[in-house]
Amino acid sequence: MFKKSKKNQKGFTLVELLVMLVILAVIMIIAVPNITGILSRNRSTTYIEDAKKLITRAEYKFRGNSETMQLEKGNCILMSLRYLDNAEFESPPNNGEYLKDQSFVVVKRENSSYNYYVRLVEKLKNKEEYRGVLLNSSKDLYQEDSYSLVDNIDSSNLFNVNSYISNPDGVKGLISSIGCNNVSVFGDGESDSSDA
Repeated sequence: MFKKSKKNQKGFTLVELLVMLVILAVIMIIAVPNITGILSRNRSTTYIEDAKKLITRAEYKFRGNSETMQLEKGNCILMSLRYLDNAEFESPPNNGEYLKDQSFVVVKRENSSYNYYVRLVEKLKNKEEYRGVLLNSSKDLYQEDSYSLVDNIDSSNLFNVNSYISNPDGVKGLISSIGCNNVSVFGDGESDSSDA
C-alpha cells in the first residue's frame, strides 16, 4: 500500500500554537479594557439623555401651569420624577430602578429666565448601590464631556422629595449651591412652600 509522506500532513506545531495564543492574549489585553470603557461611557450617556428628558418633562409641566409662571426671582420649584410622569424612565442603564421620589428637577427663576437643575438616581439591581446624575444644570448636560457628570451616589445623600415639607433641612444641603430663596414642592398634584 501507499505510505503517506510527512510532508503532506498539515497542522500546527506546538510552537505555532503557543505563538498564536500569545498573540490572542495580547489582543485581549488591549481590547477588553477598551470595550469595557465604551460600555461604561454608553451607560453614562444614557443617564445624561434621561436627565435631559426629565428636564424637558419639567419644563412642559412648569410652562403648562399658570401658578408656577408667577414664581418670584430667586425662588425655586422642586418636582419629583414621580410627579413628572415617569413612564419613559422604566429602563435605567444598569438594569436597576430609577428612584422616583429621590430623582427631581429644580426650576429657579433668575431675572427674566428660568434655570433647570436635575438629579437622577438609579438603585442598582440586587445591590444597595446608587448611581446617576448629581444635581447639575441643564447647561452642564450639553457639554461635550457631560458623561463625566455621572457618578456613584452615597445612600446618605438620598433625599425623598415628598418629605421636604416635614424636613426642609434635608434638602438644603443638596440644593444650597443653587441659591434658592424659597422652595415650592410640586408632587402628587399638590404645591407646598417652605423657606430653604
